[in-house]
Amino acid sequence: MMLTNQKGKFRLPETVTYLNGAFMAPLLRSVEKIGHEAVSQKCLPFEIVADDFFVGTENLRKVFAGFIEAPDFLIQLLSLPCHMELQPWPIILN
Repeated sequence: MMLTNQKGKFRLPETVTYLNGAFMAPLLRSVEKIGHEAVSQKCLPFEIVADDFFVGTENLRKVFAGFIEAPDFLIQLLSLPCHMELQPWPIILN
C-alpha cells in the first residue's frame, strides 16, 4: 500500500521537505491545536476542576485499549514526578 502525501497535515512551508524525524519531528496541525488549547487553559487556572485531569486520560486509555485490542481495564496510565525513577514490575495477563 502506497502512503499518500501527508504534508498538508503539518505546518511546514511549501519549500521545505523535512526528513529528520529522529531529531525532532514536526507536530501535526491537530496536535498543535490541542497543545495551544491546553496552554490557554492554564492561563485561567482557577477554572480548572478535578475532572479536567481525568477526562482526557480516560479517553486516551480507552482509545489505546481499542488500538491494541485489549480490555480497557488492563491499561494503566502512570503520572510520575520527574524526580522519581520508574521501577519495572511484571505485567501478568491471564
